Amino acid sequence: MSVSSQLTVTMASWTDVGRTRKINEDSFCVDENMSLMLVADGMGGHEAGELASSYAATAFRQELFACLEDCKQHISNVIVDSNDQEKTWLDLPNPLLSLVELAAIRANRLILKENLAGGYKARQRMGTTLVGVWIQPELREAVIFNAGDSRVYLWREHKFAALTKDHSLHQQWLDYGRIGPEPSTNIIMNAVGVTEKLKIDLKVYGLKKGDILLACSDGLNSMLTDEQIAGLIEFHASGEKTLDEVSRLLVDKANELGGADNITVALAACS
Repeated sequence: MSVSSQLTVTMASWTDVGRTRKINEDSFCVDENMSLMLVADGMGGHEAGELASSYAATAFRQELFACLEDCKQHISNVIVDSNDQEKTWLDLPNPLLSLVELAAIRANRLILKENLAGGYKARQRMGTTLVGVWIQPELREAVIFNAGDSRVYLWREHKFAALTKDHSLHQQWLDYGRIGPEPSTNIIMNAVGVTEKLKIDLKVYGLKKGDILLACSDGLNSMLTDEQIAGLIEFHASGEKTLDEVSRLLVDKANELGGADNITVALAACS
C-alpha cells in the first residue's frame, strides 16, 4: 500500500461530571501516536468506580504498548491467551485482535487484584466498562473492543451507526424479543475487574477517508438520540467546527438535556 493511501488520524476528547453526579467515574485515553482512543465508565461504591476506570484506561494503554513492543522484538515468545492456552504470536489468527485481548486481560487482572487486596465489601467490587478503537492507518482498519455498555459509533457519508453492542440486561431483553417487563438500562452484565474470565467483544473494521469514530460513555447516548449525535458530528464533517469543538458540543448538549450521568466522548477523524 502506498504512503498516500494511508489514513491520517486526528483525535479529540472531552469529559464532564454531568449535572447530577458528585464524582466523575469516567476515564479516557487518547493517544494519537498509537492511534488509540478508549473510554471507561467505572462502577462501585464510594470512589471505587473512579479508581477502576482510571486503572483500566491507564493499564490498557500501557499493556497494549508493552504487548506490541514484545511482539515486534520477540515474535517467537510464548504467551497465554484468554483460555489459558500457550501460543506464540505466529500461532494467532489475528495478532492485532490478540494484542488488544491480552491488554484487556492484563488490565482486568490488575483491577481484580485491587479488589481482592481491598476486600469486595470495602470497595463493593469495583469494576468498569471499557470500549475503544485502535486504528491501523497503514492498513485502513480499526480494532473495535468493548466490555459493558459504553459504545463506539461510526459516522460515514452522512450515515451513523453503533459498532458495538451493549452488554446489559436491557440489551438481552431486546435480543430475546422483549419478553416480560422492560428492565432498567443501567444493569450491566459484563465489566472489567469483576471476574477472572473477562469477556470482551473484538472486531476488525475497515475504514475510509472521511470516517469519524466516536467512543462514549452512556452519559452521552442516554441523553442524546443517534440523530442528535450525528447532527453535531456533521459540524466537523462539513468543516464548520474542529474536532475538539465538536467533542465539547456533544458534552454540552448532553448537559443541556439533563446531564443525568458522567459524560465522556473521544473522537477520531480519518483523512
